[in-house]
Amino acid sequence: MSTKTIDTHFVKEIYNDNEMINYYTDIVYNIGLFKCEKILFDKYLNFQDKILDIGCGAGRTTIPLHSIGYRDIVGLDIAEEMIKSAKSLNNNIEFVVGDATNLKYDNSTFDKAIFSFNGLMLIPKRERRLKALKEINRVLKKGGYFIFSTPYLDNKLESKFWISEKVKWKQGNNDKRLYEFGDLLMDDLNIEDIFIHIPKISEVKECLNEAGFKVIDYIPRINICLEDEVIEEQLDDGLFWIAKK
Repeated sequence: MSTKTIDTHFVKEIYNDNEMINYYTDIVYNIGLFKCEKILFDKYLNFQDKILDIGCGAGRTTIPLHSIGYRDIVGLDIAEEMIKSAKSLNNNIEFVVGDATNLKYDNSTFDKAIFSFNGLMLIPKRERRLKALKEINRVLKKGGYFIFSTPYLDNKLESKFWISEKVKWKQGNNDKRLYEFGDLLMDDLNIEDIFIHIPKISEVKECLNEAGFKVIDYIPRINICLEDEVIEEQLDDGLFWIAKK
């Protein structure tokens, strides 16, 4: 087990890994927009909007959105190698390296912002996720929408795994690199210790309110629509959130 501190540098290293780059590049071609995303984007995005696609990876959402007519779109990711991959796939889109907790844009720059694939929950520490939300709120115009996805704990707490996790945290036997209940380190793609935070719905609501957003809706992904079978097998039962500045 790694003893590295779970912080921004740690996350950047994970998403600059070749295995991760290859995976995210592959899903640009083989998945693109989820059907449920397209439904929400059709409802809340306009072709004339200036859109910030945060945590864009290799461009899974940015590239298809640009191709169907959302031309004023910026893809932003913390991992330099992800941005290099995105630019190699489409050099007509503005892809930039950037940190969601410290956006290099003026106040009220964007009409809409998106943060897909549970990306917000890949940021360690509640205080930093809240900082990211405040930054997103700052760069949005008044009345602008923020659309993002998260997993959620509420429907998982009675499972054997999470009952065991609660006991570990209560007894102080949790992984000391983690910060709060709901933090997980997973192994996938031959990569160890991929960080994600699984929040309760109340936590996300509280953070959005603290950041200056009004929660318009939060919808279980499967209530919007089911994806094709091969994609559905890879997805969790997360939520899509629509928040307004």
